[in-house]
Amino acid sequence: MYDYQSRIRLGRVVLNVVNLDLQTRFYQQVLGLSILDQGQAWVELGIKESGLNLIRLEEVPASEIVTYGLYHFAILLPSRADLGDFLRHSLVNQVPLQGASDHGYSEAIYLNDTEGNGIEIYRDKPVSDWDIQIGKILGVTEVMDGDGVLASAHGEYRGYQMPAGTKMGHFHYSVNNAAKLSVFYRYLFDIKENQAFSTASWIADGGYHHHFAFNHWAGAGLAKRSQGDPGLNHVQILVSESSYLKFVAERALALKALVEFNHQSLVIEDPVGNRMVVELEKMQ
Repeated sequence: MYDYQSRIRLGRVVLNVVNLDLQTRFYQQVLGLSILDQGQAWVELGIKESGLNLIRLEEVPASEIVTYGLYHFAILLPSRADLGDFLRHSLVNQVPLQGASDHGYSEAIYLNDTEGNGIEIYRDKPVSDWDIQIGKILGVTEVMDGDGVLASAHGEYRGYQMPAGTKMGHFHYSVNNAAKLSVFYRYLFDIKENQAFSTASWIADGGYHHHFAFNHWAGAGLAKRSQGDPGLNHVQILVSESSYLKFVAERALALKALVEFNHQSLVIEDPVGNRMVVELEKMQ
C-alpha cells in the first residue's frame, strides 16, 4: 500500500513536444526541475536531490489536429511553505499564471507550459480539514488565500528548485464524456468516485481526494489521440503488488483496452486514446 492506503502511485508524465529546447528551459526555469537524463530527441526532468523522474519530453513534428488528452498534470509539493516558495518564484519572474484556487482539501496554482499543456502545482491540507461525507471526499473551488500562501514561503528568495518530497499528485483529463471515462477508470482500477457533476468526475483509490479527474468542458468535437500527436504521450502508474497488476490486466482485457502486457507492466489505452503504462514497482 502507498499513501492514503492506495494501491497505486502516480509516476511520471511523458509529453510529446514540438520544441524540445524551449520546453526543457521552461521546465527548468519555471518549475525548477533538473535534467536527470537526455538524448538527441528526449529529456527527462525531475527532483535533483531525490532523483525522482517527474516528466519526460519527447520531440515530435507539429500538428494542427486538436485532440483530447491531459487537462493538466498535477505536481504535489510537501507543504504550504513549499507552495509559497513556488508562488513567490512565479511572481518575481512574472510567470503567467492561469489561476489559483482553494479546493477545500488543497491549495493549487495553475499555469500552462509553452505549448499549452496544463500544469497544477498544489499542496494538500491536513486530512482533518477535508470535507468527508459518507466516505466521499468533497471539494470546492474558491479563491486561494494568495497572501497567506506567499507569507508562508521559506526565508529570502534565492532562486528556485522544486524540493525533495515533491511527487506526482493526480492526472486530470480532457475527454468527450466525463461520466463514461470515469466508469472506465473506476472499473479498470477498482476505485471509487468522490465527486461528480454533469460535466466532470473526480475518482481515487484508498482515502485520497483524487488520483484522476475527467471533464468534457472542451465539447464533443475533438479528435481521438494518436501516439505521435503533440501533448500527452502517456502517464505512468505504479503498483506494489503483482496480484493487483494481474487484476488490472484482466480488467483491461475485458474492456478491450490492453495494448501490451508482460508480468511487469501493462500498456492500456482509454476510449479517447490516452495511454497509460501500469508498472509493478520494485519496493525498497
